[in-house]
Amino acid sequence: MMVRHYHLLSAGSGPTARWHEAFPEGETLDPASLAARLKDAQRMQCVVWIGASDRQWPEQLRRVLGGGSPLVRAVVLSSQPQEREAIQAFRAGASGYGHSHGLPALLRDVGQVVERGGLWLGPGLMQRLLSAASVVLPAAQHV
Repeated sequence: MMVRHYHLLSAGSGPTARWHEAFPEGETLDPASLAARLKDAQRMQCVVWIGASDRQWPEQLRRVLGGGSPLVRAVVLSSQPQEREAIQAFRAGASGYGHSHGLPALLRDVGQVVERGGLWLGPGLMQRLLSAASVVLPAAQHV
């Protein structure tokens, strides 16, 4: 199945040259155009990349994922990744969170993981989650 990559164009958040290099077949769409494309999502798998520089990104993310199609996945990109923002993105249903200026090869890796149904989070957040789990899980085993 072919996977489409769309970058949501919104106030202050367009794709970087690296994103274009990673996804030369990708399209940059405004919210209305993206909504029209997502109507076809029942037949088409896609990954929507949303820039966190737009303060409305949480609402945009909810709209993108609001159709309920399991074929639509979203990645939030930030020029200054923060753990709190990453957690917010995952709670809202994002499948990935990363640096908007990541190298094209890394962005392709993120895309492939998300396409296959996985989650992508940076090493800092992963380490924090593993550390928290190592504290909680042993305590839960003694209950």
